[in-house]
Amino acid sequence: MQPAGSPDPRNSRVWRKLSPEALDSLRGPILLRQTSSIEENWRWGAEDSSAVEEHDGASWDADWEWGAESKHQNGNTRPALPTSPICQFASLSHDANYLVCATDRLFVVLKAGQSQEYALVGKGVPEDRDEQITAVTCAPLFIPSNVKSGVSISVIVGFSSGYFRIYDERGRLLISHLLNLSPVIGIKIRTITPTSLATSIEPDGDEVLIIYGDSKAVSIDGPSVWMAIKVVAGYKDFGETLEQPALVYKKWQFDKQKRILDMVSLGPASATVISPPAFHPVSSTFLSTRRTARYIGVGRPMITFYATSEAGRSHSLKNVATKVTSAVTNAMFSFAKTIWTHTPTSLTSAYPPSTPSPPGTPTSSTPTLPDTVAPPVRMPALCTLSDTQRQITSIKLSPPCTLTGKSKLAAVTDSLGRCMLVDVEEAMVVRVFKGVRDAQCGWVQVEAGLRGGSGGRHDTPEGSRRRGKPPTLLLAIYVARGVLELYHVRHGPRVAALAVDRECKLVQTATGVLGGAYGGQGGPGTGGLAQCVLVGPTGEVRRVRPEGCF
Repeated sequence: MQPAGSPDPRNSRVWRKLSPEALDSLRGPILLRQTSSIEENWRWGAEDSSAVEEHDGASWDADWEWGAESKHQNGNTRPALPTSPICQFASLSHDANYLVCATDRLFVVLKAGQSQEYALVGKGVPEDRDEQITAVTCAPLFIPSNVKSGVSISVIVGFSSGYFRIYDERGRLLISHLLNLSPVIGIKIRTITPTSLATSIEPDGDEVLIIYGDSKAVSIDGPSVWMAIKVVAGYKDFGETLEQPALVYKKWQFDKQKRILDMVSLGPASATVISPPAFHPVSSTFLSTRRTARYIGVGRPMITFYATSEAGRSHSLKNVATKVTSAVTNAMFSFAKTIWTHTPTSLTSAYPPSTPSPPGTPTSSTPTLPDTVAPPVRMPALCTLSDTQRQITSIKLSPPCTLTGKSKLAAVTDSLGRCMLVDVEEAMVVRVFKGVRDAQCGWVQVEAGLRGGSGGRHDTPEGSRRRGKPPTLLLAIYVARGVLELYHVRHGPRVAALAVDRECKLVQTATGVLGGAYGGQGGPGTGGLAQCVLVGPTGEVRRVRPEGCF
């Protein structure tokens, strides 16, 4: 039952909406693709009436008041022709105040306002007409000088040309790098928490992972990204120009799999159960296996675990890497002094400045790698889970544990209508969900002790830890036919099955802030517990409120 006086989360049908200006920007390229669709391509059957099981005589749809907008008028039994998703890519900030949506030709940055709308604050397009946007992620940054929230927003965009570019929230281009010639297929950010920073045996830090379509990936040290963005943005605010700063990175080659569709980074570890035992060749004493980097690649074969014990984790581009990494430590404590004492000549660009070509000189649309880009290093594979008939299409790490700061689980979706729960420490599939073709997954956390309402103001992992219990972890699975399911993990029951719109995007909040751990703002505690929202095909945004399921 609901506590007296507490709001019922099911009373809110639509949490927020995209502003008309944002919808007009996104619908332009989408309408061109919709003109070629025909009504016969859509199959309407009895699955609409049987998609959701009955719940004690009352449907979840009626309880949550979702789907009322989809009821047909004038007694028509045949639904209207569905629309395409409002965007191809979507990403949320850590606190859900910023939403980034993108098509293949445009990205928009939206900010939540007091009018319950995501208002358009910035947008951008590819630099080259032949480029297409292939990946987008919202990257919150810890900014000590931002007294209002302490966090600023940037957007990392990957392109079909292999470029990845970083923009600020207004859409201004800050950084552009080409480290590989294959299309970027994914961008992942791994942030450390104050807990993992204090307990980690191996040196660890924030990481930005750029995933390419040719089984390569570039791991960029988060502190170098943080510093480069702040330096370039600072100069742009004063109307000054700055050469492209270099980044500290490591380029990996994952050749164990024929095709990689997605990847995540697990960070360093002192020991893993899937590591083979090692013994001293003379004394035969057991040697502890420490991994400086760990990754999980999914595709074909299904899942492969990679790890390396290589001591040197990052490349240094000229001498700027040393300057950037040494400056980051002091920057957290005296940000203004560190940033504003830099001069444009103190940052040496990793790429030679471009010179304009003489008129009439032929230009090639195919980019070439700069000479300063290091070759990839082969990443050893530890073990592989393979099924010749199955291909994994995506992987989503669970929020970091509040005690260790490490993720323990991952949800993966495959090409045969399955979703699997994987223990990333044991390298073991612990649960399989069937009948979820074309599924999207996300993680939702509920404060420990809540049953049927907000119940308190401390909606953070720290609030649960003060009560001695970790947050309750739920897995949200959105199925393309218009069903959203919530499950207790690892082996708990299904707590909800909701009828929702088709062609939605399930988007999870970012799990941390770049540089946040050093300022006491790392991990999910920065913006509360992990959340998920559904972005509908007409621009409505519904928040997944699991409190109503208990």
